[in-house]
Amino acid sequence: MNPTRRRAAVIGAWLLVAFGRWSTALAIADERLDALKALHDRLLGARDAIAVDDARRALDELKKLDLRADQLEKEPRTWLHHARVAALLAAGDAGSAVEALAVLEADAGGTRETLRAAWEVAVATGDAERGVRTLDALEKAKLAPAAALEARRKRLELVGTAAPGVVVEAGDGARFDLRTRQGVVLVLDLWSTTGRPNERQLEGLRRLNAEFATDPRLRLLGINSDPPTGAAAAEALARELKVDWPQHFERSVDAPLTRGAFKIDAPPIQVLIDGDGLVRAVGLASEPEFVYAVRAAVAQAKGQHTVIRPKTVAGVVASPPAGPNGAGPDAADKPGDAAKDTPQIQPELPSIPEARDLLDRARLYLKTGKKTEAQKLLKELIEKYPHSREAKEARDMGLV
Repeated sequence: MNPTRRRAAVIGAWLLVAFGRWSTALAIADERLDALKALHDRLLGARDAIAVDDARRALDELKKLDLRADQLEKEPRTWLHHARVAALLAAGDAGSAVEALAVLEADAGGTRETLRAAWEVAVATGDAERGVRTLDALEKAKLAPAAALEARRKRLELVGTAAPGVVVEAGDGARFDLRTRQGVVLVLDLWSTTGRPNERQLEGLRRLNAEFATDPRLRLLGINSDPPTGAAAAEALARELKVDWPQHFERSVDAPLTRGAFKIDAPPIQVLIDGDGLVRAVGLASEPEFVYAVRAAVAQAKGQHTVIRPKTVAGVVASPPAGPNGAGPDAADKPGDAAKDTPQIQPELPSIPEARDLLDRARLYLKTGKKTEAQKLLKELIEKYPHSREAKEARDMGLV
């Protein structure tokens, strides 16, 4: 073979190899984009809250796909951004979801999907200012009914306010300090016989209760606003609906909690109070964004993510309320015991992981009605780690 033919053959072989590699790269890219689109559709098509495990798997899938936004066309790029926001919210990482939303809004702001993501982030982070801004954008673009938007604006008015400084007693004798939460998140289910939850709303509450059944950092309390004449019917309805979380019956014509403190005229509605005693979200447990707000509040109370303070509609970042304090969160005191003043936890006290484990186990015992076992653990905690932040919290509970 002469030199010219030899060179031509070498170039031809090289071109075949290069073309093969290029074709393979395109095929891999197509497969990755198909996987991204499927993940996007699965996450954004969910009607109910995405399960935490599914959200974590989705984040792992995104990592394995290893797709860079700056190398994608606009449509798959928005798939990537939307999937990240949805998965982070569902996983309880609201802070990272805020960062992912900023990228999404810069790339695809103003669309229905992006405004929906912005609303979910606003609720999950307790950012009422962002919530109002998002609702205004939805109204301007005529993407949602005016009545529905107004109802959501009403919910935002409570966000960033301090929970009422009262201790309420459930039917089983457990006591709930609404404001002095000491790191335990509280979900209030406000309802009445005339404003009873429908089946989907009730199922949302059941799923939420089941998700956190063994988590000492969350409590669920029903508050019924029926007057004294309707209390018996309300108790019968609670039994009929087979709710297995504590219930407090206001038995008052004025309903001082439902219509007074929370200004709720038309239950059912749920109110999320974070571990600092601040209202973080108002909504329904059947709405994904409310569930994500609960997960974010619990994760932050555990120190898993950076704490995000709720923000009012005026844009004021809320501070943890100071007093009046009650007997500590969910102290199972005897009915009739006077509430005790609980000083704020001193910041200089060290937090000890072993002590935190004992405290969480004690709270779980209280949550399941095992007061004696809880008292033993609290006593052990105080004896072993007397100068820890957890020992201070244990003493403030007033059980030992």
